[in-house]
Amino acid sequence: MTLLAAGFFGITIFNSRRTGIILLSALITMIAGYYVADYFLLQHSALASAPLRFSPGGPRLWEVGVFFFKVGAFTFGGGLSMLAFMQEQVVNQLGWLTPKEFVDGLALGQLAPGPPLMLAAFIGFKLFGIAGAAVAGAAIFLPSFLMILPILSLLQRMKDLQWLRAFMRGVAPAVIGALAVSLVQIAPHAAPDVFTWILMALTVGVILLRNVGPLPLVASGAVIGLLAKNEFVERLAEWAW
Repeated sequence: MTLLAAGFFGITIFNSRRTGIILLSALITMIAGYYVADYFLLQHSALASAPLRFSPGGPRLWEVGVFFFKVGAFTFGGGLSMLAFMQEQVVNQLGWLTPKEFVDGLALGQLAPGPPLMLAAFIGFKLFGIAGAAVAGAAIFLPSFLMILPILSLLQRMKDLQWLRAFMRGVAPAVIGALAVSLVQIAPHAAPDVFTWILMALTVGVILLRNVGPLPLVASGAVIGLLAKNEFVERLAEWAW
C-alpha cells in the first residue's frame, strides 16, 4: 500500500493533480474500508479467536505456495522491494524463519545466479526441503509470467505513457525508504559482533570508493568468515587483543 500511495503521489506531482488526488482518495477509502471491516469482524465474529498464523505447528506446503504466489502477484517495485515485505512477513509476522536465518538466505540468494528473489526458494527449503524450494520458487515467479504475457504487445507503447513514468518516479524513493527500514532491522542480526561490523563497514567503503560488483564482495566475505572461524586464527586474534 505504501508503494502504491507513493506512485499516486508521483502522478499528482509530475502528471495530473486531479487524477492523482482521485486515485489517492480511492486508495484511502479502500484502506479505511478494510480496517473498518476488519474491526467489525474481530468484534462480532468467531474469527476473533482465529489464529494469526497459517496452521498450528507451522504451515503446510500448499500454504507456502499460496503465500509466495500472493507476494509475487500483489507486491511491486522490483525484487528488492519484495525483500523488505518478505522480511516483515516471514520473520516478524509468521515466524517461519529467525532473523539470522533470513540474513543467511539473503546472502545465499546473492551468491546464486538469478534475481534476489531466489530467497523464496531458500525459505521453502528451510520449511519443506527440496519440495518446498521448488514450490516457493515457482510460486513467486509465476504471477509475473501470467501477467506479463498478455501485454507483451503493449509494452512498447506503455513505456511512453507519461502517467506511468510519473507513477514510477513516485515509487522509486519509496522503494529506497522501504529497503532502508529493512536494512536497519536486519543489520543487528547480520553484524552481531565487532568483527562483522568492521567487515560490513569495509564493504560499504569499497562499494563507495570503487566500482566493485556484489559477487566479489560476497565471496570475499565468505572467505574471511571461514578464516575467522579457523582455530589458529581465533587464537591469534585472542593473543592480539
